[in-house]
Amino acid sequence: MLKSELLKKASGGFLFKALSIGLNYLFILIVTKFYGVDAWGTMAICLSIINILSIFGRMGVDVAILRFASTFKNNNSVLFRIYFKGFKIIFVFASSATLITFLCSEFIALEIFNKQYLRGYIKISSVGILPYSLLFLNGQYLRAKEKTKEFFLLVDVLKYLIPIILIGLFYYSELFTGKSVAIYSFVGALYISAILSTIKIFVGKGVIFKKKIVSGKKIIETALPLFLGSSALLIMGWVDTLMIGFFKTETDTGIYNILVKIAQVPTIVLIAVNGILATKISYYFNNNQFENFRKVIHQGSKMIFLGSLPIFLFLLLLYPYLIKMFELEDKDVLVVFLILLLGQFMNVISGSVALILQMIGEQKVFSKILTIGLLVNIGLNLFLIPELGLKGAAISTTISLTLWNLVSIVFIYNKTGVLTFYLPNK
Repeated sequence: MLKSELLKKASGGFLFKALSIGLNYLFILIVTKFYGVDAWGTMAICLSIINILSIFGRMGVDVAILRFASTFKNNNSVLFRIYFKGFKIIFVFASSATLITFLCSEFIALEIFNKQYLRGYIKISSVGILPYSLLFLNGQYLRAKEKTKEFFLLVDVLKYLIPIILIGLFYYSELFTGKSVAIYSFVGALYISAILSTIKIFVGKGVIFKKKIVSGKKIIETALPLFLGSSALLIMGWVDTLMIGFFKTETDTGIYNILVKIAQVPTIVLIAVNGILATKISYYFNNNQFENFRKVIHQGSKMIFLGSLPIFLFLLLLYPYLIKMFELEDKDVLVVFLILLLGQFMNVISGSVALILQMIGEQKVFSKILTIGLLVNIGLNLFLIPELGLKGAAISTTISLTLWNLVSIVFIYNKTGVLTFYLPNK
């Protein structure tokens, strides 16, 4: 029964996530065809700024809401009140992060990237921090409600579908021109997606203030350790792109970021499965239902492994066509891609380690593991990118990704007796 439920919900999430990734690549393709690979390099820097700085807009509150929600998932009124507290906290944090980034745009452009022209792009990017932060919160609420399809549609699909439409309209109408059209379109899409997902959650609810279930202070206390872990994980995913933007050209940044996104395609299975595992893992563990806890992790790991393996093989076969499509012909591109693909393979076969650690209350341990992985990543990038270029960044990412996943597997096994990766012969 549990297995069929997981399969049904994960398959729906997989289809929407696959659609989201397809639209993401279409967006990349449109930007590179209309404005060049260097334009996507600039866009990648803007995306890294939005992603990393939105961490400080959320401060881990979004993941904390998911933790609390697993306890009250059958009580809609309580669940909404917890969400609303988180909404107010994130609105304050994200607005502050937006203002600070906007005012510091010249410093970031000149002192960090040594590129004066980035100042305007950073200002535009700063405006996207608030809606992006709220999207994360809305996504966690929908995950807590196990509304997988709504989660991927409102939080993932629209943020790429809308900019595709906008950039097409701007390009052919010549209303706006230049590389900035891409980032304007994306930030506009973030606001539309955030507003629609918020309306979806708020409609028919009504805020009740009579009984305090979880205080704002408790949410923040729970969120801070989660903030450290989630921030390290997100920074690790973007630090190589940022450092290539610092050491190399926008064209190099664009090429590398496109290869990263292609190599990440198999993780759609991991993300889809995680979308419906989160509340179950937390619920079973915190209610001492350890047999169900073990089963849901094993079944999730099996689905992740069997679902992602064909995608890895498909990417290896399709690689020459993808490279030609995005006009990435270069002698090092194949090597970089294979190294990145190896890193993602290690990430996928390790199972839902990040989710498990956060849902069983080991967010502090998770933060420490990821901080070590991040420091290794940054150190290797500083040493290898100037010497090896894109290959150096790919090696750094793969080593750090493998390191923190293996450490997480060992810790979870020692803590719960459950292996998170799938063993076909067991």
